[in-house]
Parts: sequence; C-alpha cells; structure tokens
Amino acid sequence: MLASAITATKGLGLATTIMALASCQMAPASQTPQERGRAAIADCVATSCATLNLDSINLPDYTALSTMTHLRSVMVSYTGFNDLSVLTPLTALAEIHIGDTPVTDLSPLAGFPNLRLLHMQGVDTDDYRVLRQLTGLEVLAIGNTPIPNVVFARSMPNLKQLDLSYSDVRDLGALRNHPSLEVLNIDGIPTTDLSVLLTIPNLREVTVGNPEFTAELVPEIARLRAAGINVTFEPVMVVC
Repeated sequence: MLASAITATKGLGLATTIMALASCQMAPASQTPQERGRAAIADCVATSCATLNLDSINLPDYTALSTMTHLRSVMVSYTGFNDLSVLTPLTALAEIHIGDTPVTDLSPLAGFPNLRLLHMQGVDTDDYRVLRQLTGLEVLAIGNTPIPNVVFARSMPNLKQLDLSYSDVRDLGALRNHPSLEVLNIDGIPTTDLSVLLTIPNLREVTVGNPEFTAELVPEIARLRAAGINVTFEPVMVVC
C-alpha cells in the first residue's frame, strides 16, 4: 500500500506544481501592518480569543479593544498605543504587555484585579504609585525606565519574576526577605550592594552587570553563588 501511495504521489507531481505556481501568481499582495492588525482584531472578536497579539503593529485607533471583554492577555508593545483607559472595560485581563509604548498614565492599571503579568519596560512616567495596588502580580518587567526604587515590591507577595534592568534603581533594600521572588534581572542598574539578595529565601536566578562597577560586583557575585544562587554575569571590558 505504501508503494502505491508513493507512485500515486509521483504521478500527481507535475499537476501539483502547476497548481502551486498558479496559486502563487494569484496570491494577493502582502498586507500592511494596519491591515494585519485589523484582521487580527476581527478574527479575535469572531473566535472570542483569550490572547490578542498586536506587538509592533501600529494602529491609528485602539478603541476597538474596549469591547473585547473575552480577552485575558493583550500585547501592544513596540507600538504607538498610549492610553490604558481603552482597556479598563477588560477587567478580566491577566496579562498586559505595553513595553516601549508612549503610555504615561499608569493609573488605569488599578482596575485590573486579576492582573498577573505586566511588561512595561521602556515606559517613561513620573508616577509609579499604582504599582503598589497590583498585589496579585507574579511577573513584572519594568526595566529601562526611570523608576527610582522597588518599594512597590512590598505590596506584591506573589511576585516571582522581576526585571529592573537598566532602570534608575539604586537601592534594593525593599526586596529584603521577599517571600516569593525567584528570578531577578538587575543588569545595568547603578548599585554595587547586592547583600540584600541573600535574604530572599526563594531566589534562584539573578542577572547582573554594570561596566562602571565590574570590580565591585565580583565579590558580591561570589557570595551569591556560594549561597546556591545562579548568577548570570558578563563583565564588560571597555576598550579605548
């Protein structure tokens, strides 16, 4: 039977190739990013999807999202999305991705009681107070922002992963004895005192590095590794 199937397939080879070429010639032109975005929204509405991925797709208007109450995850990173209030009707959201967007007002985040993951790296604002209300967060990426401290972490008892890379955080003291933190990225932050990390009972992975403080970080990293913490550290050699 296998031999017969192979023979039949070979016999159809030329016809199949011709049909494929014809199909390629009749294929419509590639969609623009806006067309892809509108198509993704329409498909998500039709299927009541749980996840909508619009990363890197700039749309002139995101208000269509406000009616999609079936969503559990929204991804609009690397776009011109700038108004979180569009999402406020979506109270069931568990994940929001707004990294590298022009969002400045974070206050609408208080309206998502089920939020478990927030990616907002590269978001520039002068008011981070709402983070203290996100008590259910488990994953937070807030690197490459001017956030000055990690006081908000005291209000996040379930936080397991925290990315502070290339932020303005200098003092990690608020992480002392954090009950659930497991993975921490502090690459590029302006601090050399990592001793507080030894007080975090479940910490297992740390990414660290700063070309300005390489020598100072070496003994700190040795202590973390001696405590069984996996440290990713790439010393930077400055060549003049």
